[in-house]
Amino acid sequence: ISAAGLAGVQSVQASTKNKIMPIVIFFQGGAQSPYEFVSPIAGPNEYRGDVTSTRAKNGSLIDSRWQKTCEVLHKASVVKSLDCGNTSHNAKYVVGDSMQKGSGKFSHGGIPHPFIELPSIFTDRAQLDPNIGFHVQWNKEENRFAPPPIQADPGLRKRLELLHVLETRGQQLSSPAITLMQENRELAFSLLLGGDKLTRPFSDAEKQLNRFGDNQIGRSAALASSFAQQGAGISFVYNEQGKGWDMHTSIKDRSDELIPPTDQAIAALIDDAHHHGFLLLVTSEHGRTPRINASGGRDHHNVGYAVLAGPGIAQGKTYGDIDSYGEITQDMVKGDALMNTLYDASGIDILPNAKKIRAVLS
Repeated sequence: ISAAGLAGVQSVQASTKNKIMPIVIFFQGGAQSPYEFVSPIAGPNEYRGDVTSTRAKNGSLIDSRWQKTCEVLHKASVVKSLDCGNTSHNAKYVVGDSMQKGSGKFSHGGIPHPFIELPSIFTDRAQLDPNIGFHVQWNKEENRFAPPPIQADPGLRKRLELLHVLETRGQQLSSPAITLMQENRELAFSLLLGGDKLTRPFSDAEKQLNRFGDNQIGRSAALASSFAQQGAGISFVYNEQGKGWDMHTSIKDRSDELIPPTDQAIAALIDDAHHHGFLLLVTSEHGRTPRINASGGRDHHNVGYAVLAGPGIAQGKTYGDIDSYGEITQDMVKGDALMNTLYDASGIDILPNAKKIRAVLS
């Protein structure tokens, strides 16, 4: 999304043979129960909860409240056997480079930063921090996201021209690395000098609100899709409205409230990933207990889920399974394999022996 983010993708492109496709990560903060989404439980009432399931066109089961997602789920792959590796509000266990608690390593996709300000609960050492990188905050007065104000320095263009003169005289220092650096700098200057390169995604997103929904999460998803279509590297959407999906109590009532706008946004993102050539990952930092607690909610649990869509991802595939009590019974996968799969589909070279979910790669 930012100049640094675009530059980061271009840096990767320099070392790969294929075109790198943008990535959108839609993160259900809180975390979301897989059993009220793509992994409904077929067991006793105290496990199933107030969930009725339906089948998508590919035969995959889904909570029947996700009507719009159900209509497009055949264009995506569903992973039902994700072991999130933790039961705490720590996103890096899923998207991170290390499964070790307290690791200082950067997370996968840690830069560029998501354009929605993260809640404090996600502040961690995986660089998923509201004070790092480029982000656009929600404007409560205007009820929308707005591009950050940029005031062009009158002398900036002259300084750029002087820089070109100096570099022309030092052409003997030319190398692929320097060329790439210059291209990245030109991109940054193009944003700072004005034009519509930065503002265009915002105006384009406004035109798609009938598809995504005219609400905060709909606008977030529309903006992420618009940035991806403009070639931004990695965009994060954090769906954390109110208390988010951390439903220790009253999971039915709160799901009834959060599902409709999220359903519309995810369905539109799946369609856009399919038609506009970017990768989409929908997931959460951990799962929730299979058994409903005494307060009508679900507590923290390690069993999660993932939905992937876009070029390079198989359509209509369901990977892994759970039993009638919500536990993984088949093809358990960890966050590192999930992220490697996403990057492989996007065209980023990874180590030949890296763990991947090969069954969902087309």
